[in-house]
Amino acid sequence: MEIFPASHDDAWTLIKRVIDQSDYYLLVIAGKYGSLDERLGLSYTEMEYDYAVSVGKPVMAFLYGDLGELKSDLCESTEQLRNKLAAFRRKVQKARHVKFWHTPDELAGQVALTYNKFIRQYEATGWIRADQITSAESLRELIDAKSRVEQLEADLASARTSAPTGTEDLAQGDDEFRLPFW
Repeated sequence: MEIFPASHDDAWTLIKRVIDQSDYYLLVIAGKYGSLDERLGLSYTEMEYDYAVSVGKPVMAFLYGDLGELKSDLCESTEQLRNKLAAFRRKVQKARHVKFWHTPDELAGQVALTYNKFIRQYEATGWIRADQITSAESLRELIDAKSRVEQLEADLASARTSAPTGTEDLAQGDDEFRLPFW
């Protein structure tokens, strides 16, 4: 949530909008459960995950391999939050295939490989929403422009292979012409 800008919207409205505009949802879980929504008692990360799944976003999930290896300041400090984190990790693992990582470099490699597979397996609109750029009018203009280009190319080919207009009355090579001279 720290990366979101100041906004008129509440945090959850902003998060849902970002997910709705995204093609994929990437989940990284290590030793912290995350900021809690006091009303629901869930972390925003778990709420994001649940929302992304509910709207059918393809999910890439990466879990830290062994939480016991992490320094204590990178883990939850209370038993209650550690239990919530463990339950969240089990929920994600039960719902989908996850990848485990131990170092930032390993995580980066896992994300890169998975992302390459995702873009082939789950076609997406892309960062600039193509369905918002293209209109019926712009498509018509493109079709008209393509037709005009094809016509001009045909005219050019014809001009290259045939005699210019008005030259049909001129001598054409086999015509006999007499030139008197004294």
